Amino acid sequence: MHLTNYAINKKSKAFVQNDDEDEGQGGGHKWSLAALWKYFESEYIASDELWTEIKDLIIKTIISVKPKLVQHYVTG
Repeated sequence: MHLTNYAINKKSKAFVQNDDEDEGQGGGHKWSLAALWKYFESEYIASDELWTEIKDLIIKTIISVKPKLVQHYVTG
């Protein structure tokens, strides 16, 4: 079984159901990506730099598993 934070948090007394996912922090526990970026901008977090770091992390993750992927898909 896989539990997400949402699956656990929705049972909390402090849980707020989100009626508008674009509202963000005041609207509940689930945020849209657009609402998250809007929040970052309001906190002066550079979203362009953050995206660059996220892409870099994804690339490094793929590189780290490349040998295993090659072994799995090439030698089957």
